[in-house]
Amino acid sequence: MTAHKLGAIALLPTGNTQGTHYFLNINYGRWVTRNNWTAQPMPNEVIQTIHRLEVACKKHKGLVFTDRNGNLIDNKSLKK
Repeated sequence: MTAHKLGAIALLPTGNTQGTHYFLNINYGRWVTRNNWTAQPMPNEVIQTIHRLEVACKKHKGLVFTDRNGNLIDNKSLKK
């Protein structure tokens, strides 16, 4: 098996028995799922980017995630 390096932010567990989590790919802004990862310190440029995204969000207070149709994604909508 080949190791892949992907800059991502851990969001929340998927709820399955394998321990898979949802991550936000910071290069593409897409959600990915992984069940193996290595935690690393958050670089300052990523922290600054997240803060800029939060300030730019005019519709909601703080940073929110939506699907491709603009529907708000929250913990309740992910747990089916």
